[in-house]
Amino acid sequence: MGNWRTVFIEGMIDPADTRAAVNFIDIGVSDDRGLVRDWDSPSAWDRFHPLCYAGLSICGLGLWVHEGVPTIRVFGNLAERDYAVEDVAETLRELVAAAPSLDVVVHCGGEHEDTQVVATITTSGGVVEVLPPQVPNLGVVGVTEDAWAQKMAQRLLTLRVSNGRR
Repeated sequence: MGNWRTVFIEGMIDPADTRAAVNFIDIGVSDDRGLVRDWDSPSAWDRFHPLCYAGLSICGLGLWVHEGVPTIRVFGNLAERDYAVEDVAETLRELVAAAPSLDVVVHCGGEHEDTQVVATITTSGGVVEVLPPQVPNLGVVGVTEDAWAQKMAQRLLTLRVSNGRR
């Protein structure tokens, strides 16, 4: 279990910036994208951050920006336990430096997967702001028990297929 934080991210990015965003988010250990999984590599851990993609997981955000695709709409847990809202904001500041057109709203749930929103982070025009909650809970933006169940079933199926089982 542990102290996981669930977030909902929605917004846009210029397709010209998507490659830089994907390179920032994907830390290079995801075996499902044909990359070598090497958790012992210092470079993998040096690039680890709350919004990173390190391979298929059941509850994670996944690779939440796709090359050439301008829209972003995703929910899931941060990459590891015990990340604070400010950790997410700092990561977004780094990401905006690499992909300046990133224009998203990030609703951050509370600790231990609490769906009550504790802060909303926005990125616009290269500026990242941490604001009071703009919605009361993640259910308002579609993060419901049914949505979680569907996401987990889809991820489990993906994991099963990627491991050669049908």
